[in-house]
Amino acid sequence: CDQCNMGVHRFCYGIRKIPNENSEWLCESCDYVKTYGYEHRPQCCLCPIVGGALKRTHEGGFAHVSCAMWIDGVDIKDIRSMGPILNVSQVLQEQQPDEDDDDDA
Repeated sequence: CDQCNMGVHRFCYGIRKIPNENSEWLCESCDYVKTYGYEHRPQCCLCPIVGGALKRTHEGGFAHVSCAMWIDGVDIKDIRSMGPILNVSQVLQEQQPDEDDDDDA
């Protein structure tokens, strides 16, 4: 990325065409910040790690490509573009403790 200097593997991040060396290439996170401002810097909705190779989720948030690949239940709609990342809301909801479990203690 020409903004944050993050390096990504072309196919792991879904870069279908290598950008011309004279043109600016921004990762999805930096492209978002360029549009909405630094105070809206994206954060992975699946883990606490700041920065990294973030892609958009179907719900409109961001998640690391590695989180999407390794967390059970999270999917990637188009493997060529590596996005959008699917089922994030469902997986996060399933990870929340059941309120009824407190009554059994």
